[in-house]
Amino acid sequence: MRSEEFRRLWARQDVGPRTSGVSRIKHPHVGLLELHYQTLAVTGTDGQVLVIHHARPGSGTAEALTLLAGLAVSAPGRPASTGADSPTR
Repeated sequence: MRSEEFRRLWARQDVGPRTSGVSRIKHPHVGLLELHYQTLAVTGTDGQVLVIHHARPGSGTAEALTLLAGLAVSAPGRPASTGADSPTR
């Protein structure tokens, strides 16, 4: 409230939805992940959106996601896949 500039910027209310950008997540096993995202409106719904996250090919984040995928598959206590939950093509 003491900043005149802040009050002026706040009063403009010119903030819009972010439809793309970068999310940074600190993962306890692989460190910093920089995931690029795109938000897409789902037509015919009441404001639902689809958010797609991806790593840049060849980046450290892409390598970290590959490592995490391997860790998930080999995690102790994880039931073996029967293929029943695999997507059909």
